[in-house]
This record gives sequence, structure tokens and C-alpha cells, in this order.
Amino acid sequence: MPELPSGWEACGGVAKAGMNDCAVKTSLHACVGMAKKDGEPDSYVFLPKGLCAKISNGAVLAITKQDMADMKAKMMKKM
Repeated sequence: MPELPSGWEACGGVAKAGMNDCAVKTSLHACVGMAKKDGEPDSYVFLPKGLCAKISNGAVLAITKQDMADMKAKMMKKM
């Protein structure tokens, strides 16, 4: 599971199917590479801060280190 890089943000709604870095807690899948379709709003990729707001359908998602830990635990339970 990727860590939230410094100077980057989670950008939802722009990942291609199977190419997401992770997903928010409410997602139906656990994490990396599990987006079923292009542009899922709860699946995200990490982008340099400020870039997501410039992309059509891009939504900056507030992801904390605790969120990342919770998602990692969710992923481990499914393994």
C-alpha cells in the first residue's frame, strides 16, 4: 500500500480501471489497482498538490495517515 507522499494529494475520479493508487474507506474494494472502471470517484491516484484541481472530474480527497492505516488493515483482512 502506498504512503501519502509529502507535497502530493489524493485525486479521486481520474484513475483508469486497475490503475488507482488506493481508495477511500467507503469504497467496495480494498486498494491498489482494484478500481473496476475508469473514473471511480472513490478511487484515487497521488498527484502533485494543485494538479488535481486542474483536471476535469478531479476531486481532491482528504486522506490522513490514519485513513491509510485503516485501509491497509481492510486490505489485509481480505487476503
